[in-house]
Amino acid sequence: MRRVVDLNFVKAHAYGNDFVFAELNECEALDLAMVSRSACDRTRGIGADGMIFFQLTESRAEMKLFNADGSYAELSGNGLRWLGAVIAEARCNGEGGKGDEIIIQTDAGEKTLELLDNSDHRYTFRAAMGEPVGLRQKQLDVNGERVPVIVLSVGNPQCIVLTADLNEARFRRLGPLLATHKEFPAGTNVAFVHVQRCSFGNGVLGQLRLPGLVPVPPLWLRRPMEVRQETLK
Repeated sequence: MRRVVDLNFVKAHAYGNDFVFAELNECEALDLAMVSRSACDRTRGIGADGMIFFQLTESRAEMKLFNADGSYAELSGNGLRWLGAVIAEARCNGEGGKGDEIIIQTDAGEKTLELLDNSDHRYTFRAAMGEPVGLRQKQLDVNGERVPVIVLSVGNPQCIVLTADLNEARFRRLGPLLATHKEFPAGTNVAFVHVQRCSFGNGVLGQLRLPGLVPVPPLWLRRPMEVRQETLK
């Protein structure tokens, strides 16, 4: 027999990536993976890329993240910022000030969000995601093709393919195979990157050439996020 429950939720999206949020204390007796699959189903549910369960304390928050298929994930940078907006709305009723900090405990460690702007219930944050770890180059055999990749973790696993052009057919063919490659037992995020900018090193005459690695400046995701809340039955 299918169980029907009332569940308050928030849905947030930006950059083509969307999540459903629910307070953990409303779901403690439920199978979180099952709830995530049901809620994220774009045909019969709310529809989302993943679901974040959170709980608030006086000084911080904690979160658990599940993908749309019910699998566990350590962290999402977008999901983290959106949770910051949900928390700011709940705690400050839209009155949070510039420079306020929100600390969130994730399965990838403690992350700090700094509120940069708040205008009409729209929030802009700077997220301190920490330094990447495990940075290394590898050659992976993918269906008989040797694919050079850069592997690292920023709280969740990342596999980067540097490419001369962003070929959509190659992306669709290799992406799923890399995401589930045996090199990544728990799966990985995959990005295909075409570098258009040349860099010059400080004190180095001429173009800076690195053996397959690209210097990447910090990217601050600063698109405002609007919070809306609904109840799911």
